[in-house]
Amino acid sequence: MVKAIGNRLELEVKFDVPTGWGTIVADLNAKKFDMLCSGFWVHPNVGKFALFTRPVFFQPVFVVSRADDKRFSKTTNLNDKELTMVALDGDNPVNIAKADFPKAKILTLPNMTDFSQVLINVSGSKADFTIVDAVTFGVFNKNNPGKLKIVTPENPIRIYPVSYVVSAEDVVFRDAINAALDELILDGTIDRIFDKYDVYPNSYYRAVVPYRNPYF
Repeated sequence: MVKAIGNRLELEVKFDVPTGWGTIVADLNAKKFDMLCSGFWVHPNVGKFALFTRPVFFQPVFVVSRADDKRFSKTTNLNDKELTMVALDGDNPVNIAKADFPKAKILTLPNMTDFSQVLINVSGSKADFTIVDAVTFGVFNKNNPGKLKIVTPENPIRIYPVSYVVSAEDVVFRDAINAALDELILDGTIDRIFDKYDVYPNSYYRAVVPYRNPYF
């Protein structure tokens, strides 16, 4: 998608600089890069210090537990001091836990840790559950079938708008990206990209540009 945006804006895109979820704003302010290209769950605290583009898509996230753990079902109360959730330090699942089930313990992994490690911690019984998107779960499940389960696939615990992030100073750049995204959504380019790469159920909810066709 970022390459498609670059083509519409006639910009060369370079994927050169690594960053962590907790250091995005600092790295933008230090001008290490111009835009976070991976997509980012929109969060108000980040919005105080940086600019989000319009949502590229929406991403549901789910509670994941061990497949044989019968404690987890539609009616499970996660606000239990006997339960431990694992998440990356500074990532949104930590905020979800603090808001929705503050009694549960939180095992945090370093911010730059690969997402698969939270699932490895659950499957290895170092934690009872985690919160991840369907792609992260799907990749793990493909390589480790039958070890974990999405507790309620029909009922995500959150749905996040996913946007790109630019510096708070780059209003014109943000607006140019938004214009390119609107065009890519309306001409079907984004749908074609999703059709090619959307391989796991419940991975993404596609964004639209709101309008009304007067002839229908």
